[in-house]
Amino acid sequence: MALAQTGYGQRLCEKHLANTVDCRCAGPAFERAFRESKLELLLIFKAAEAEHGKEQVDDWLRRMRMQSLREPLQRLDAMASSKENCTRPD
Repeated sequence: MALAQTGYGQRLCEKHLANTVDCRCAGPAFERAFRESKLELLLIFKAAEAEHGKEQVDDWLRRMRMQSLREPLQRLDAMASSKENCTRPD
């Protein structure tokens, strides 16, 4: 198995959340916390929350039997909003 590309946290953050999170500082924190494949899935659901609302995403997770992603999504939220990791762009 090949090692994930360095900087995948920032790259995936910019792909999915560029308008809501400062990915230069959140990306490395995301990378430390999640493998690349799981991070991309979480960021897809996070972007869907912004567009469709948390309740809708929770419903989708329940229907797909993926409720186990709720806790990592909450961790991702905490990291993205942490003053230690990043700030929102102006």
